[in-house]
Amino acid sequence: MSDEVEVTSTSWFSRIGSAIKGVFIGMGLVLVSIVLLWWNEGRSVSRYKEISFAKENTVETPYDSVDASKEGKLVHFAGKASTPDVLTEPTFGVTVKDSYKLVGNVEVYQWVEKVIPGKTETRKKLGGGTETVKHPDKYEYTTEWSSYVANSDSFHEKSASRKNVVTAMPYETVKTAVLANTVMIGAHKLESSYIGSLGSQKTVELVESQIKDKLPATAIIDKNYIYFNVESENNYQKAVQGASQTVDATTLAVNYRANPGSAKVGDVRISFTHKPVADVTVIAKQVGDSFETYKIGEDLSYIDVRDGLFEAKEIFAKNESAEGMMVWGLRLLGFIIMASAFGMIFKPISVLADVVPLFGDIAESGIGIISSLIAFALSMMVIALAWLWYRPLLGITLLILMGAAVFGIVTLIMKARAAKKAKTTPAEPAPEATPAA
Repeated sequence: MSDEVEVTSTSWFSRIGSAIKGVFIGMGLVLVSIVLLWWNEGRSVSRYKEISFAKENTVETPYDSVDASKEGKLVHFAGKASTPDVLTEPTFGVTVKDSYKLVGNVEVYQWVEKVIPGKTETRKKLGGGTETVKHPDKYEYTTEWSSYVANSDSFHEKSASRKNVVTAMPYETVKTAVLANTVMIGAHKLESSYIGSLGSQKTVELVESQIKDKLPATAIIDKNYIYFNVESENNYQKAVQGASQTVDATTLAVNYRANPGSAKVGDVRISFTHKPVADVTVIAKQVGDSFETYKIGEDLSYIDVRDGLFEAKEIFAKNESAEGMMVWGLRLLGFIIMASAFGMIFKPISVLADVVPLFGDIAESGIGIISSLIAFALSMMVIALAWLWYRPLLGITLLILMGAAVFGIVTLIMKARAAKKAKTTPAEPAPEATPAA
């Protein structure tokens, strides 16, 4: 990439061609937004039906025993999870008890390249063309701990002083999660699909005496990290092979150990996290001593498994709040896509007007307002029609209210115009009185 300012020009005819292509893309995006808005309303109706069903049909069941009379019903229970399993990471032998999950993390201290994109400016020219000025990107180089290996040979600015020595991340196998096989919530068995997702991560406290036999010879444990340097470990292995038999390998390893307090390029650190078992709340279909998703008809279902102790009504309130945020978020997304789509459809108008840049700017501002208004009106219409389809009574009510609001606004505008006209129209002079004969 060049370190100089790049200037590119686009002709008016080329811009017109691109704008016309954008019209077809815009039409496609309008369809995408309509489908999204329609689907969102249907999804929302289904979700509220699921929540409403669960609110009306959930029954309480004991946490510490299985009530056979609740078999097949939608039940709510909550309590502390437990597991008899001891999780062991095979590479280093790190073990934890009372945990859902154990996983390792490997980081290397290395040079990292950060790209700061150069500023780009586009200016309109008389005649409808544009000129784009692209300032060069800037590059920063820092040393930091990273969970991926950076290839210093691919850096934009190469330097012998910024050479990464680690070309492949060591001990990748520790990143494979170890999960508990059996987790109980009182007398109820937790579904295996939830075991890895529950709980919050905590750092495993490493005990050197338990894992020292599996550590690299030059490794050192500090603040629950295993530290070693790749180059130093390789040099140590060479030194051991070339040393006399009287040299103690353990003593020799001390000279090659990494310094956690002063990291250098090539250092590797390994840590482990686990998810201790904790309180869990479940609303689901009771099946024996376990549970599963409750089917509501052919298309609807309900299950809720989450961390913490909650009453059933708290869970339903959280469901409704989350659904409200979801439905409005997708409505906003649909509107934004539609407004952008109409902006693309009307783009050729502003490009045509750009023959005189001032006229083009005015047209562009007007198109932005018009596109937003059309998108808002069409979005509301799609939502209203979706409601008519999915929930007719509410949809008809909404259309009546919208019609009343439009009628009221139009009436107020007409009255305001009539009042303004009456004030600005001069009054006719009164006829003179005819004197009596």
